[in-house]
Formats: sequence, structure tokens, C-alpha cells
Amino acid sequence: MSEAGVVLALGVDWDFRASYGDKIGPEAFVIQVDADPAKLGWNRRAHLAIAADPMTVVGQLLARASELARADTSVWAKEIMDAEAARTEEAWASAADDSKPIVPQRFAKEVADFFGTDSIVSVDGGDIVSTTARWLKIPTPGHVLDPGPFGTLGTGAPYAIAAKVVHPEKTVGIVFGDGGFGFNGMEFDTMVRLGLPIIGVIGNDGVWSNIKTFHRMAYPDRLVATDLGIRPYHAMVEGLGGYGEFVDDPAEITPALERARASGLPALVNIHIAETMRMSSNYSQ
Repeated sequence: MSEAGVVLALGVDWDFRASYGDKIGPEAFVIQVDADPAKLGWNRRAHLAIAADPMTVVGQLLARASELARADTSVWAKEIMDAEAARTEEAWASAADDSKPIVPQRFAKEVADFFGTDSIVSVDGGDIVSTTARWLKIPTPGHVLDPGPFGTLGTGAPYAIAAKVVHPEKTVGIVFGDGGFGFNGMEFDTMVRLGLPIIGVIGNDGVWSNIKTFHRMAYPDRLVATDLGIRPYHAMVEGLGGYGEFVDDPAEITPALERARASGLPALVNIHIAETMRMSSNYSQ
């Protein structure tokens, strides 16, 4: 950001996730597009502020790409694209890893492939949500239900229940972190009582990953209450009358999810993933 001459912000909240825009160089020309006029110039001044739907603007720019494109690629832009390509290659390599415990990127890609493009998916967690979001293919607005910028845990089950009631014909899923599941996992009882066949999947690394990352950085000599253990959350869902399954083999992720769907019951696939320090953590930047 500090080296960019022009910054086009499409629906970007200049909040703590983007360092309030402070990483943008002082000489950069900032163009901000947001559907909410109140967000224009919020925390970060924009030289050109446009109240409009960001994707409409993107479509208009693409329609005029031949007029706007430059004949060559700048050295800086090429460096950015090369870095992105390297990150993408690294992610694909991780997603093909057959290690046990399961690599988080492998979990994320398998889960994203299973839910496809037409499901409604509620996400409830920290690092596991950031990791999975990079692979989700769902293009319809409102079909990925996230906990908002503060990552409020516990929204996954109630959001999914509401979505399934409104759209009973659609596949509705929840991607949990193991910590996130602990907040509203008992809502599987509601799903069973109401006959709502929602498919939950946990990326279970046995720790409060986001918090443990912070503790390691700030207080490496004293990690406090960061470990949860690999708990049998799936057995709880089975006990409530749903379908539950534990997975520790990457080759079994998709088959287990298919079995969960075929059961016709509220389901939870509890997947043991490796404890890793991921760059998706708010504290690792």
C-alpha cells in the first residue's frame, strides 16, 4: 500500500483490519466506492468519493477495459502480481497435502468444493474462517453469512437456522472453528427439533488459535487458557438425534460431508486439523 500511486477502494471499510488506511502512502490518490454514503471518507480521506454499488462500478470498468488498459505492465505491478502468484502456488500446494493432522488449507479447499457455488454458508470462528473464505466459491450476495468485522463468535448456528427456514430448498452449511462451536453448538438441538438438515463442519485444531498466536507473540513464557483439546463434538450432535462423524484423514473429508448430506439430518463433521500459526490471524501481520 505504501508504494501505490493510486488506490481504488471498492467497498473497503478503513477500520482496524486495514490499519485505518494508515499504510497508504501520503502522496497516493485515493478513490473510494461504497454503497453507503456515510462510509465515504470514513477514517481515511478520499480524493474521489463515489456513492455506488462497488460491483456495478467494476462491471462498468471491465466494459471499458480496452480503453483504460495500459500498453505495458509497470515494474511495481508486476512485482505485486508475481508475489500473488507465489502465494497462490503455495496455497495450492498446501491444499494438496496429504499430511495428518490435516493441513488447514486442505480442509478449506475440500469444504469449499463440497459447498460449491449455490449453497448458503454461515461461518463461525477466527483463523478457520479466514482460511476457508479464501477458497469459498459462492458468488451470490448474502449467501456467505459472516460474523462481521469483530469476528463475533456464536453467530454460525442462528444464522444458518434462519437461512434454512427462509430457503429450505438450498444446502445450508456452517463452517465452525472448535472455539466457535462452543458458543452455540447446542443449537443443533433446535435443528433436530425443527427438522432442519443443516450441515456443520468443524476445523478442529484443539486450540483457541487466534488467541494463542497473540499470547505467543506478547507473552511467550505464559500461554493462558489457549488449549481446548480435540473434543468429540460430533458425538454431542449424534446424542441430540443428528448425524455426527469424526475425520482425521484428508481423503475422507469429502466422503464424510457427502454422508452427512445423505443422512437428511442436522449433521456435524468434526475434522482434526493441524495446529498452525496462520497468516490469517489478526495478530500475525
